[in-house]
Amino acid sequence: MSMKLTNIHERTCRFCAFCKYWYDPTNSAIEPVGGSSGFWRFDMSKEALCMKTVRMKKKSWQSCSKYECKIPYWGGNMGLFDILSSAAEALADQGKREKERRERRQHRANREIVKMYNDSEDGGSNYRDIAKKSVGGNHGWYTCPHCGRKFRASQMDVDHIIPQSMGGMNTRENLQYLCPHCNRSKGNRMDDTEKDLKRRRKELRQRDREDVEFLDKIGKKR
Repeated sequence: MSMKLTNIHERTCRFCAFCKYWYDPTNSAIEPVGGSSGFWRFDMSKEALCMKTVRMKKKSWQSCSKYECKIPYWGGNMGLFDILSSAAEALADQGKREKERRERRQHRANREIVKMYNDSEDGGSNYRDIAKKSVGGNHGWYTCPHCGRKFRASQMDVDHIIPQSMGGMNTRENLQYLCPHCNRSKGNRMDDTEKDLKRRRKELRQRDREDVEFLDKIGKKR
């Protein structure tokens, strides 16, 4: 054990051993020398994880720009309670960051789940089922995007935005609900194809976000 004497009240003292982000919850690397003088000793051979620079270990004698002293100094009175409180705060911060990382990992996994489910639905032979699952309604009512009138699902026609005769596929992006009048008027024409595809993609992105948010909420309740 190699101990070094320092005064934590001096500006030059920015050693990791006294930083609240250096993971040493029991303060085993430091010990006070006397009263309120500010003199402490620290073990230069100690090494611990820096909670500011994740997954990076640092020696007790190192320093960086993120240094924050974990030992409070109020008129020269320093106590064990203050030291332990600072350590507890640092541990709480670490726990919070760990939780945030877990939630981010779960969010990415949920996005993959939604994408895999949607990919498995695309390209099926029953385009009516694909449309029913992917076109959003409001309590059983659906709005025709061409005329703006509302209908029940049973009153709507499933339309291929790019007609099947033109190579249109049975995919979520290429299917929409139109009222019978608008569907007959459209026929195989592609005058509104670009506008319909743009709107449909926007609807699907919003629907996918809602599905991911729903899975995120379920994960948080566990």
